[in-house]
Amino acid sequence: MELNCNWEDFCLKEPDYAQLRELYRRLEFNSFLASLQGNETAGQLQAEEAILPVVEINSAEQIADIVDSISAGQNLAIVIEADYHHPMWAKLQEIYMFNGQTVYRMALEENTGGQLDILRPLLESGNIPKLFHNAKFAQVILKRFGVELDGIKGDTLLAAYINDPAFEGELLHETMQKHLHINATPANHALLVSKLPELYTCLLNSISPDQIYLLDEVEMPLSKVLANMEFCGIRVERDTLVAISAELTAGIKHSEENIFAMAGQNFNINSPKQLGKILFEDLGLRVVKKTKTGYATGAEVLEELGEDHPIIRHILTYRQLSKLKSTYADALPDLIHPDTGRVHTIFKQAQTATGRLSSVEPNLQNIPIKMEEGRRIRKAFTAPADDWYLLSADYSQIDLRALAHISGDKTLIETFHQGIDIHTRTASEIFHVSLHEVTPDLRRRAKAVNFGIIYGISDFGLSRDTGVSRKEARQYIDNYLASYPGVKQYMEDIVEFGMRNGYVETILKRRRYLPDLNARNKMVQSFARRMALNTPIQGSSADIIKLAMININKELLDRKLRSRMLLQVHDDLVLEVPREEFDLVMGILREKMENACTLKVPLEVCLKVGSNWYDMQDI
Repeated sequence: MELNCNWEDFCLKEPDYAQLRELYRRLEFNSFLASLQGNETAGQLQAEEAILPVVEINSAEQIADIVDSISAGQNLAIVIEADYHHPMWAKLQEIYMFNGQTVYRMALEENTGGQLDILRPLLESGNIPKLFHNAKFAQVILKRFGVELDGIKGDTLLAAYINDPAFEGELLHETMQKHLHINATPANHALLVSKLPELYTCLLNSISPDQIYLLDEVEMPLSKVLANMEFCGIRVERDTLVAISAELTAGIKHSEENIFAMAGQNFNINSPKQLGKILFEDLGLRVVKKTKTGYATGAEVLEELGEDHPIIRHILTYRQLSKLKSTYADALPDLIHPDTGRVHTIFKQAQTATGRLSSVEPNLQNIPIKMEEGRRIRKAFTAPADDWYLLSADYSQIDLRALAHISGDKTLIETFHQGIDIHTRTASEIFHVSLHEVTPDLRRRAKAVNFGIIYGISDFGLSRDTGVSRKEARQYIDNYLASYPGVKQYMEDIVEFGMRNGYVETILKRRRYLPDLNARNKMVQSFARRMALNTPIQGSSADIIKLAMININKELLDRKLRSRMLLQVHDDLVLEVPREEFDLVMGILREKMENACTLKVPLEVCLKVGSNWYDMQDI
């Protein structure tokens, strides 16, 4: 049979790995996706790398020549390699620079500072635009060597975050895999730095003008503010932590003795198997939930059994004290930097889907404050000297104010303008009593409803939080929505917007993509609906405090003040302030925070001051 074809067309060939990867990612075939690693386009990448000129810089003269050869306005892509991911503890190893034609590699010696001194004019020049992935890391680690990085024109980590805040890949090679379909390895720095400009262009082309504004005017300036905060750190007293650890040890032992006495025997409280046997077999408590290996003894189970036996309260206390001791009192001393006497947290700017900052190594946003023992951990965080203070500025009910603005609900807006306590007003509305008849218990329940609405709470969740029946909780929610019709309309409109557009957004047009709003699985869809309700509110609150931080930092620098921002704990800022600047900085904080953004309701700030983070008094 005569066939009009080229037999070469039928040869088995390598697949188009870029298309294949995108298909696997879209269909969430994660195992198949992982199997591509090291396989795909390896020959192509080696060819690309082979033709890429890499100039090794081995001497001070060569560094000086490179600095002299780069003129103002010439774009540079820079990748910094260090031996550790924490900039305050890491050692610089290599710097890669790409000027559009050539990759320069500078291996750093023990005397890193001497080499950086020669490179300093280039790094500190605001006239040489520089592109980074995670510029904040570069700022902090260079600052340790006295280099004030300037001229940062772009950050692919932040651009990728604006593009898709749910993307969990934080490293440069992961971001390139997603957006450029390049299977570069983390160690392939020459290739990574050469592709950095292409990646940045790709990311800018994939976001809207509103999102570019968010990147350039909010996230990029904030990155520098956070770098200064990380570098500064907060003073922590080791002796105080040692004393607190001893107190916690005594509390743990006391709880342990009570538990053993009630159980009638000694056992390993930390063993779910042994604890389950004691509770559900020896003491005969009702079984709430079972696991594959025995009885469930998690916090939710124990809280449900809280009224059934006094041993439960002691077990919960034992766990809470043990966690405080291991996570904070015993762990924090090892995180005090030997050169500064301070703890330097890392603020993750590109991690949460709502736009909020998070804190790691250590997490200083999550120190428990419900227990007195947890609050006491803050006693170790102190002002740097006797003539300095810690000053705290906390937005008052910012999420509810954001809800009032976004929903446009007339009653909510009126309440905030009149200065009426929002929880008291809500209690009055949903329990049908006058404002002066609202009891502390009614206010507490109304507060749970107010914050529950923000988080898309169900009658079951509200029932659990308030201790009332599901039927009563449902009535609270229905009464709330009847009292605040603008909020009810917002809840309907935002879900419809999300289903239609595939995302919801904050007041600064920060997007969160929620494809599961159209999922067939009702449980999956219900979770996405709660995210759709909450994200514009919590995300807008995050936008507002970020704007405030940028403006406060600018004012402190412009006035050449010694006061410094140290921590951001969601709606709260903590600064260290010398006594002579106290009144001035207090005024700056109030003015910049209350005017960070123009809403339909006023923004209010509560100020506190103290010699440490625990003993803070209202101003």
